[in-house]
Amino acid sequence: MFDTRILTLDSFAKLNLSLSVLRKRPDGYHCLNSLFERISLVDKITLISREDSFVTVKVNNTEVPTDKTNLAYQSALFLKQLYKIDKGIDICIEKNIPVASGMGGGSSNAATVLIGLNKMWRLNLTLQQLIKIGSHIGADVPFFIYGCRFAWVKGKGQIVIPLAELNRIRLWHVILVIAKKKSTAEIYAAWDKFPSLRLTKKRTNAKLICLALKNKNISALTKEISNSLEPVAEILYPQLKEAKSKLLAAGAKTVLMSGSGLAVYGIFTLRKEAERVFNRLHNSFRNKVFFAYSI
Repeated sequence: MFDTRILTLDSFAKLNLSLSVLRKRPDGYHCLNSLFERISLVDKITLISREDSFVTVKVNNTEVPTDKTNLAYQSALFLKQLYKIDKGIDICIEKNIPVASGMGGGSSNAATVLIGLNKMWRLNLTLQQLIKIGSHIGADVPFFIYGCRFAWVKGKGQIVIPLAELNRIRLWHVILVIAKKKSTAEIYAAWDKFPSLRLTKKRTNAKLICLALKNKNISALTKEISNSLEPVAEILYPQLKEAKSKLLAAGAKTVLMSGSGLAVYGIFTLRKEAERVFNRLHNSFRNKVFFAYSI
């Protein structure tokens, strides 16, 4: 059953090309309607079987917890308990996705661990079974289990609708991450508490957004996309506005915040345009600016 002792997998980041927060649920989560895009920023996760029953997490970034609060740890423990696995696992994470950036690094790691342990422990779980388990771990985990390039994500994140018609679409991005760690809970709490700070944009039109993507029409896309949390986050973290201004000044035409922050990104249809903006920002921001694309 445990013939595979070491497995290394990619754990991709995501951007929210559009995010509408609809309402707070009775369970404390929020109902969302969001267009997710998987991007090329990637962590490396190596799973190593142990002879004992312990689960350990090792990360090359001190900002990432290695205890029971780590979502990758929670994924492994959940599977062990659910299927009465008596072997342990070392989870080694090479972190490249910025922490607390709204790009889903922790959720992606959790999904990758579920996928990897399903193979290593020969559980033979179906995609739907993995997604159900992933929804217990975190709201963004199901999207990463699907492994698709673009998808509509609804509910609290458990409803994932892959957009196969966009599989050949590739966008290019320059991402700027502000240096302050944020609290997702704080941003959602402010959204709940201060209705006047909520983005009052027309209802998300999925058809028009998908059409704009197919046609690579950034002007049309800009008219339709938004992030409900952006006005709230900008009040709590004024550096976000500054980061958006820097991207626009460098040549980006469309700039949006991903998830609950604290990353803002530009959208490009041509690689050379994205590279030009990235190069203009790189000397000033170094390890805070990233280049990525749909994958």
